[in-house]
Amino acid sequence: MKDSLLKELQQHVASEKTYLGDGYYRIREKSEKEVELAFLLMDPCGGSVVNPQITLVKAKDNWEPVKLIDLGISPTEMYEVSEETAEKLKARLDELVGKFQGAISSN
Repeated sequence: MKDSLLKELQQHVASEKTYLGDGYYRIREKSEKEVELAFLLMDPCGGSVVNPQITLVKAKDNWEPVKLIDLGISPTEMYEVSEETAEKLKARLDELVGKFQGAISSN
């Protein structure tokens, strides 16, 4: 993901949960070179469940996905980037970014 796209999303979504019509969104900066993008579902006890959460690391002017956690599906998914998972991670990141953009444009 381009750095400019991340900055655009950050104009609408905070590091705490931001409600955007269909659920809660979050962009949490872990460090200058690591961020987490997440869509959150509410659980019956008032907490939230990541569906999914993708960790990105900065590589020049791009952010590359390195880890995915999805507790909102069954069976749950948790994996880090490898030769076997790299394409799936990128596809899930594209889906999540599309979800962010759709929710932002609807509000």
